[in-house]
Amino acid sequence: MVDDAARRAYISEHVSSDLQYIWQEADVSLTTQHTLAQHYKTMKIFSSMCDTKAEVRDALRTDFRIDPTASPETRADVAKVLTAWELSRTMTAKEQELQAETKVLGMPRVLQHTERQAMVKAVEVVLGKLQDVEIPSNEYLALKVEECEANEPQALGLDEISSRADTSSSALQTSLDSSGHVRVTKVKTKGRLPEDTESLRKALKLEAVSWLCMSAKFRNKTWLHGLELQHWSKYTEYLLGEKVLGLKFNVEGQSHAVKPPWAVILSYEQKMRKEVFKLVQAGTHTVAEGLTAVIKDAEIKEAHFTAPIALGVGWNNQRPSVQPNKWQRTGFKGKSSFKGAPSKGGKGKGKSSKGSRDFNGNSLVTHTPDGRELCFAFNAQGCSGKCGRVHACRIRGCYGKHSAREHHKYSNNKPSQQGGDDKSKVGDE
Repeated sequence: MVDDAARRAYISEHVSSDLQYIWQEADVSLTTQHTLAQHYKTMKIFSSMCDTKAEVRDALRTDFRIDPTASPETRADVAKVLTAWELSRTMTAKEQELQAETKVLGMPRVLQHTERQAMVKAVEVVLGKLQDVEIPSNEYLALKVEECEANEPQALGLDEISSRADTSSSALQTSLDSSGHVRVTKVKTKGRLPEDTESLRKALKLEAVSWLCMSAKFRNKTWLHGLELQHWSKYTEYLLGEKVLGLKFNVEGQSHAVKPPWAVILSYEQKMRKEVFKLVQAGTHTVAEGLTAVIKDAEIKEAHFTAPIALGVGWNNQRPSVQPNKWQRTGFKGKSSFKGAPSKGGKGKGKSSKGSRDFNGNSLVTHTPDGRELCFAFNAQGCSGKCGRVHACRIRGCYGKHSAREHHKYSNNKPSQQGGDDKSKVGDE
């Protein structure tokens, strides 16, 4: 025997959110819903079950053993199924009409009120009651529905993700199409990018709820199967955890925080989401599998997180600072053992040398003497070895097989002032 919990789980997993909503609105019994769900899993298929009410009654009696003459309870249940069937036919016809109209006119997808409620209710069954700030706006849900119908999911900017509680200003804009018709469209202004960890967490939760709504509506989309909130939670914790936002490295037993720029983190996050949907469109991953895969992708992290930090940030007393321009005016005046090095409290004008320096004052280089690129990740926190760059020390004149952070352990590898050219010292790739 199947209990009520098993029936609810089956309906939630296999039946589209809009059909669940119709059955619930018509107050169809859970047992009858479970029986119908064995054969009808979408609203379009359920609405095409029969052409007339009489045929629906005959189908319920012959196919599902629901005889209206058996008892008052079964008669009432038949009436509820008929109500749901009529409502599904009306909604399906209206939805097809709106879809055809928007495609012909080139307008954004129009999402019906019942569609929105059905998706949100299906998610709330799993997550519990959601607040307005946790529910995506109608416009954003309509955009995601349009992407799913075309099987072309996109990773929009975090400033385009809006909630129901957001106050947004819209404006009407007119345009002239190729056929000479005037079109009036509603243009919505963008929001703001997340400015701190809490706002980033809220934006990613909105994105997660949006795709959970899509998973509830499009049960036949295999690339949405198995998607749960925990996949997005792990993705968020990775960004805000010790591997990205809280990145640290150890030098002589002491831990130093990198403090990556916030703009780099946001750019890295969007690149990862774009990669998720590239994998989905290629047919190799589901959304859930893609979210797990991009976290472990060392090449994306090297190109869009580690390298930007290494190229755009220098070290000064263990704190990140913006790397100077090619020539920087300083207050230095006089001679020094290092050309262009400023002295404290000096006056006058001078020029600093091009390039960056590590926290021990050593001059760093970006290429080997023969022109090959050095790996920044190898010298900073470590690299998986798939980057294709040379794994050698970045300190000028060294190019040993160790990293720059371990240079002090090798007493024979002292950098020369002029920079070494011995290619035999360059480490293996």
